[in-house]
Amino acid sequence: GVMGHPKVLVDHAKEALKHALAGQNNPHLAEAATHLQAAIEHGNMGHTDVATSHAREAYAHIKAATRD
Repeated sequence: GVMGHPKVLVDHAKEALKHALAGQNNPHLAEAATHLQAAIEHGNMGHTDVATSHAREAYAHIKAATRD
């Protein structure tokens, strides 16, 4: 995303979303899934900056889930 490649961001976000959805009983993973879905939507529209922001938020929630 940061390098201006929204398709790559979308591909990675889709893969991460599969894993986040598998852990929906964890509130951090549920929030990560929400941000990943937004990253995918914005990435598909070519809104790389917004998609990257959502991907970063998702990553923060995934990290928090691993600490729980």
